Amino acid sequence: MSTLSKARSQDTIVMKQIKNKFLPYILFLCIFALSACPKRPPKYETEGPYRRPPVVEPEEEMSPEVQAAQQLLQQGQEALKEDDPETAEWHFQEAVRIASSYGPAYYWLARAKFDLGELPQAWDLLDRAELLIGHDPEWLERIDQLKAAISDEKL
Repeated sequence: MSTLSKARSQDTIVMKQIKNKFLPYILFLCIFALSACPKRPPKYETEGPYRRPPVVEPEEEMSPEVQAAQQLLQQGQEALKEDDPETAEWHFQEAVRIASSYGPAYYWLARAKFDLGELPQAWDLLDRAELLIGHDPEWLERIDQLKAAISDEKL
């Protein structure tokens, strides 16, 4: 064998030894580096306009604030029946101001906003109402119906 071919065969042997010696370390480092990469957050099917926010459980006793808000809601509902959404909106806003955790006030305020053509605000108020009273199937159905009407109006 010539010296050139001997040198090549020795280089090949040395390369195989290096490969066999360091390959497990290289693989370990690659796996370690990949496991340290941040993971993407999971995509939930609840994303988008029809997501369901977490529901807040209602209080057992009715506070004086809620009682006052209920009276304002009745007055606002009467104003809606008389085709006066501006007055109804005022009553509903007062109900929300007095009892900020009373979900029906948000629903009725959204209803008044819908009648006034303020669709984005109505949608946001329905999200808040759903958060507060979404545990009740009747209210949830009302909220979904009004959201469907808002979606139809946007088209």
